[in-house]
Amino acid sequence: MKNKKVSKNNDWGTLLIIIVIIEGLAFIANIFNKGSGRYYEILRKPFFALPSVILIIFWPVVLLSISIAAYLFISKNREGVYNRRGVFYFIVQVTLNFLWPFIFFRLNLYGISFLLSLLIILTTVLTTIKFLKGYKAAGLLMLPYIILVTYSSILNYYIWLLNEA
Repeated sequence: MKNKKVSKNNDWGTLLIIIVIIEGLAFIANIFNKGSGRYYEILRKPFFALPSVILIIFWPVVLLSISIAAYLFISKNREGVYNRRGVFYFIVQVTLNFLWPFIFFRLNLYGISFLLSLLIILTTVLTTIKFLKGYKAAGLLMLPYIILVTYSSILNYYIWLLNEA
């Protein structure tokens, strides 16, 4: 299937709304999990754990990337290639990702947060496949997110082993 260009009459308002929602959810999760950076620093972590300051920089950039991906996919759907599953999977993975810090940092349920992270990876891969089929650029913009949630899941697993053993 050949990809069409996104309309020249881009709806910048829709893009802005998507960015505000995604980045806003991350901001809200941060507020509810205040002190998580300090908590992260005292956890026993594997050698490959990045400093929290790097993760604080990466996440907003990656969330911007998936926001743009969602916008491109939705814009493509307006042109006739409608795919509810892609949007559904996107909403599910964003919701799960919003819940993860609460389960990990507030409840300290590392095993459950690891299982949740596997669901995040699954729904993110499903989202990416749908996005790639609907609008290739949208799918490609999801790839940094897949890398980051996979890294986070592996890190979560090792933190679980190192701190609950």
